[in-house]
Order: sequence, then structure tokens, then C-alpha cells
Amino acid sequence: MKWISTIKKIGKKAIDNKDGMVILFGEGANKDLEDVSVIQKFSYETPVKGFVFKKGDTLTVDG
Repeated sequence: MKWISTIKKIGKKAIDNKDGMVILFGEGANKDLEDVSVIQKFSYETPVKGFVFKKGDTLTVDG
């Protein structure tokens, strides 16, 4: 299945080339997590309920 989400906010400390890591959170993240995360909202057609990200899956950004 394909899940679709929209990036709602990028925290001021979310992107750092040294770390080589991006933390994805939904809109329920607290303020501390928002600062270091990319906040996303899933579409109602593909709700986060039931979403399972597992080894071998891919993540496509902007197409």
C-alpha cells in the first residue's frame, strides 16, 4: 500500500548533514520533538493507523 503525507513543518534543528538522519513525526509531536523533526500529516485516504514501515520499504520525497 502507498501512504501519502504532507510535510507541515520542518523543525529548526531537523536537518543536519552531519547526522545523516531525518526524524518523521505526526502532528501530535510535542514542542521538543518538533524542533528536531519533520512534522507530517497523512491524507484521510491513507491514514497513519495501520502504517508499518519495515526493512526494505522505500520513502520517496516529492515524487
